[in-house]
Amino acid sequence: MKSHELVSLTIKGQNPGRTPVYGWLANLKEEISKIFGSVEAFEDHYVFNMAHIFGDPPMYDNEIIEVLKKSANSITPEMLLDTPMNPVDRTVYYNDIRKQPKYHKQARGRFCYIQTALCD
Repeated sequence: MKSHELVSLTIKGQNPGRTPVYGWLANLKEEISKIFGSVEAFEDHYVFNMAHIFGDPPMYDNEIIEVLKKSANSITPEMLLDTPMNPVDRTVYYNDIRKQPKYHKQARGRFCYIQTALCD
């Protein structure tokens, strides 16, 4: 059974015979890559069924966030009040998101879902 069918049946509440495989790996990229070469290789090794695609533009510049992280134990809402937000250029940002489902579904055989937020 293909991943898309497996996940679709599970979402519909049917029992396809096994649970779809997915894991949140965003914070383990370095550790996984040391052993498997890449997160994609890890996902292929364990036959992941889903691809979690992120669809919202970054609100803050990564360099600013890194400076804030180094200046305190945690970033508080008060610290972000004076931090400038990135302008949202949807035409540029969302072009990459349009490509990801095709890649993950067609090339890797994964069921795709996109997490996004609307920023206006």
